[in-house]
Amino acid sequence: MTFSDFISSLDPAYVQEQWDQLQDNELDNAKGTKYYIRKGKKEQPFKAFVYHLAGLKNAKVDFSSDDSTRYRFCEAYGFEIEERIEIYDQTERAQLDAFIKKLSDKELFRSYMLFCNKVLSKTKIDPYHVRFTIAVGTKARMIIGQRIVLSFHDSKEGVKVSFMLDNQSSEKIDSADYQQTFEFKSGGVLDAIFATITLSNWDDLPDQMEAESMASIRRYYDSVSGGRITWGTEAKTTNSALKLMAFDHNVLYTFIDQVNYYPLVIEYMDYLKEDEYATSTVHVYGENVQPAIQKAVGRDDQWLKEEQYSKEIILQLLADLPAGFKGAGTFRDFLEDKLLSMQDLNSVTIWKLGCNWDSGLESFYPYLKEHNILLGVEEYRFKMGDLVLITEGYQARAIAQVSEDMVSVLTTPEHHDPFRSYSIPIEDGLLVAKAKWRVLNEDEQFEYKLQKGIRAIQQEKTKKRVIELWQGTHGEKNNASVMNNITKPLNQILYGPPGTGKTYNTINKAIAICDADFDLNQDRSIVKDRFDELQKAGQILFTTFHQSMSYEDFIEGLKPLKPEEGDEFVKYEVVPGVFKKVCIEAAFSIAREKLSLETEDILDFSLAYDSFMEQVEEQLSAGEMRLKTKTGGEVLVDSVSDRGNVIIKHIDGSRSYTVSKQRLTKLNAEIKNLDDVSNINDQFREIIGGSNSTAYWTVLNAIRNQSDIPKATERKRTYTFEEKVEVVKKMDWDEYRESQGKPYVLIIDEINRGNVSQIFGELITLIEESKRAGKKEALQVQLPYSRDSFSVPPNLFIIGTMNTADRSVEALDVALRRRFKFDFLGPNYELEGLQHKIEGTESTLADLLKVINERIAFLKDEDHQIGHSYFLEKQLPVDLSDTFNTNVIPLLKEYFYNDYDKISLILGNGFIEIAEDWKPRFATDDEVMERSVYRVKKVGKSEIISAVMQCIGE
Repeated sequence: MTFSDFISSLDPAYVQEQWDQLQDNELDNAKGTKYYIRKGKKEQPFKAFVYHLAGLKNAKVDFSSDDSTRYRFCEAYGFEIEERIEIYDQTERAQLDAFIKKLSDKELFRSYMLFCNKVLSKTKIDPYHVRFTIAVGTKARMIIGQRIVLSFHDSKEGVKVSFMLDNQSSEKIDSADYQQTFEFKSGGVLDAIFATITLSNWDDLPDQMEAESMASIRRYYDSVSGGRITWGTEAKTTNSALKLMAFDHNVLYTFIDQVNYYPLVIEYMDYLKEDEYATSTVHVYGENVQPAIQKAVGRDDQWLKEEQYSKEIILQLLADLPAGFKGAGTFRDFLEDKLLSMQDLNSVTIWKLGCNWDSGLESFYPYLKEHNILLGVEEYRFKMGDLVLITEGYQARAIAQVSEDMVSVLTTPEHHDPFRSYSIPIEDGLLVAKAKWRVLNEDEQFEYKLQKGIRAIQQEKTKKRVIELWQGTHGEKNNASVMNNITKPLNQILYGPPGTGKTYNTINKAIAICDADFDLNQDRSIVKDRFDELQKAGQILFTTFHQSMSYEDFIEGLKPLKPEEGDEFVKYEVVPGVFKKVCIEAAFSIAREKLSLETEDILDFSLAYDSFMEQVEEQLSAGEMRLKTKTGGEVLVDSVSDRGNVIIKHIDGSRSYTVSKQRLTKLNAEIKNLDDVSNINDQFREIIGGSNSTAYWTVLNAIRNQSDIPKATERKRTYTFEEKVEVVKKMDWDEYRESQGKPYVLIIDEINRGNVSQIFGELITLIEESKRAGKKEALQVQLPYSRDSFSVPPNLFIIGTMNTADRSVEALDVALRRRFKFDFLGPNYELEGLQHKIEGTESTLADLLKVINERIAFLKDEDHQIGHSYFLEKQLPVDLSDTFNTNVIPLLKEYFYNDYDKISLILGNGFIEIAEDWKPRFATDDEVMERSVYRVKKVGKSEIISAVMQCIGE
């Protein structure tokens, strides 16, 4: 039901009773709301409390039905509301970063935001009662109620800052000092203006502008803060990251400065945080690191702005750094780590270093570990980047990577006395090198019985093991064929207004993941053909979420079977959904790369079953086929079902029994020797549930006793889904780590139209990258219908699309939102197809679309813009008239709920007209008030150019 209906259905006394029964903050903030309601000394997350009430009433509430839901609820039941401004999502931060990067004068924007901060702190405006938006281009606005009270616009003509001034304040400032760009009216009476000034320096503001603007905002806030109209347009267009900047000036500086950093500097700052270095012990940190690098390099820094850094660049930067940039956590330390991470470990030497100088002497392993060093000799000199397996006796304890060239121990006097205590001679041939250490966990340690103290490891198996153990700490394996490159997120959502190419771009992204070498710049028909090929091969799956989509459709559910001969009752089976299918396919591709013995057994049995079925068909076509039972009797093979199952009958019996391949596969995997089965009923039922155990034992025995049973390696074949499921069940985490598999892509169109929590269920946790199969934090769950253990493979990519203008659904579930990377796709005005000039004007289709979207963003928000696809490569003027009549105008009618006054503000009188002197005849003679009746013009080929010119103001 709608939120309004839900409010109307609740008795205030009932709401109070449920509130009183809850402890403070008892409800889980599972919906991720930043809004909390409060009464007395108790508070709860707003949505959590509403869902709590809805659950008690067995009601499903649609929050999307009203923009002012929070205010209406609090007004109805006497709650106060608080907004936690520190909560924002990464989509909003990404939008803010993109905005800041576009600015031509970041210092002026900093000054503007500091003024916003001053206004908020001086006037004590409640965070819940103010919005901050980022509009088309480079516009940032502060909004109270239904008025923009402050605006910053970094335009081509310069930075324009606008202030709301009421009549009282505007009289105190010379009108020659500003340009009046808008009038505010209340009840049809002018009560304020928008004063716009082009600035190059904040200090150039006219006298009293700050003070009078602040006073005007205070008076306006006081006048409207008690009325519902203030919050009628609340919240949907707020950028919470920008809002946090306005309320917290420390965050303001951080957000703006970080956008200015080079990628290498941001990476260094993350490095410091990960390694928990204290800022006081670091030579360069925070906003000081960038000028320090520039000073150290002393050259044109353009190359530092590149996204990728070559080995040569890192070496050059290391060479230019002064001696002071040394020590743990310094920029030099970071660069050395980065250089080591670029090393191709397959090309380095892998050594073994024993930590007893001679038999019976004390191990010096603790000393090497404490000081992060390695000991060597001239004959076996380690090179920078080499890996060293460090042992005590026969036990491998640690692995280290050489981070600096080896030097003579004579140049390191700090080690002389400690080395002597271990009976290590201090002589010129003894070498020392600094290294990055990785101590092995107890379950990772292993025996290595090479007697010599220092030797290069020759066994490929041991070398591979050392590399894999090292990479377990210092980054994932280089699965290039799976990841293509590490910048491709496993889970991503393309979101934006309609017509911006979200579904179009999923095709490109899916192909780039599955076929990294494919040229996406080819003709679109070739690209689409490649997509179709990958889809047909099962590497790409496409689905669309909708309101009726359920867990049973997406993961797995019970479905009725088509009755077979002899069935007395309706039978059900667990049917996998699209997500389970693609997970099994992706995991199976990993299994096929490195077949385990168990996997081979399953596939061998599959071939044996197929061979047996060929014999069944031959013998049935020639007459009959009899099989021996466990007790020595016989049964008849009656037929083969439509689904390829064996139908068994007792001789002279009328009842038939179905023997399925899926259940036989399970039995074959669990029971190695049929002679060991003492009670087939109990033992078989434990494995495959209720069944005719005699029939299953008989068929399984016949399959195993074939004279020529083929092996899986002897011929190429296809595998059934059930076989793949059994193979995947046998896989362990090591198989996921050691093999790559082919990349698979699941595209979910309109992901926000479904009930995400209901559809994903418990698997919402498993799609997270760190929880995927084989990862360090890998998890698996037991599915509710099949009771199978299930995990999500690391080679499955999920791409969703989300239409931001779809007001029929609630915001995306926060549990899913934080597991996805969001990529905003807005209208692209630079496309070649939009550069055609409109006949009789100097404007292009891009100019027309931009004008329309700027007006929509002002009157509504950016989420409801119109995409470029509606205007691409139109034949003027015919196609353009069709675009407006069948696409643009219907969209605007939906966006503005048939408010033709606003639609007219966007499109102009060429598309919307007032029906003059039109009024129907009413049933009585009573006077009816006069009102304007708007009508949409059916603009044809002859009128479209004139209408467009009116729209763009030419």
